[in-house]
Amino acid sequence: GGSTGCNRYFGSYQLMGGEGVQISQPGLTMMVCPEKIAAQEYQYLKNLADINFFLLQESKLQLLDARRQVRLIFQNLPPLTLEQTAWQVTGINNGTGVINNAHTGKANLQFKDGKLQGDSGCNALTASYQINASELTIGPVSSTRKLCPEKDLMTQEQQILQALTQVTHYQIRANQLRLVNAGGSLMLSLKQP
Repeated sequence: GGSTGCNRYFGSYQLMGGEGVQISQPGLTMMVCPEKIAAQEYQYLKNLADINFFLLQESKLQLLDARRQVRLIFQNLPPLTLEQTAWQVTGINNGTGVINNAHTGKANLQFKDGKLQGDSGCNALTASYQINASELTIGPVSSTRKLCPEKDLMTQEQQILQALTQVTHYQIRANQLRLVNAGGSLMLSLKQP
């Protein structure tokens, strides 16, 4: 799975001994892309469909066609860490499921030097946090006490505060942050702004 630069794709692969690989026809999200990105996406998926072999060399993965011509090259990147990052909220667990609305993108969180700071869309939020591998412990969250102009913002703020109290782990993939509880349920989804 991955991203074409606009849409996310997903599929399966099977190693065929040695350097052989067979990749299934991928599924794809259906977002409309700008023309230049759509052309890139088309070429990327066309190349992916022709892959028969792979080569791993140091931190590079090369995908090759049946004639062993390089079609795609990937560079292994160091994993993103939570420390020194800023995120925009894209989804909030309201107790029955993860939702988003017109106000969700107004909320954000920043993780810096053990201090969580952010905005619920109305009030400022602060807390301490500790990271141990993928475990995340967030201390009591405090917020300013401004009266939010819209009831939806007050509700969103309460949902964010409640979600943060349940977070035990984090996952970062493709510039997306997932804050999850001990049972693995998504509490907050975020993206890099």
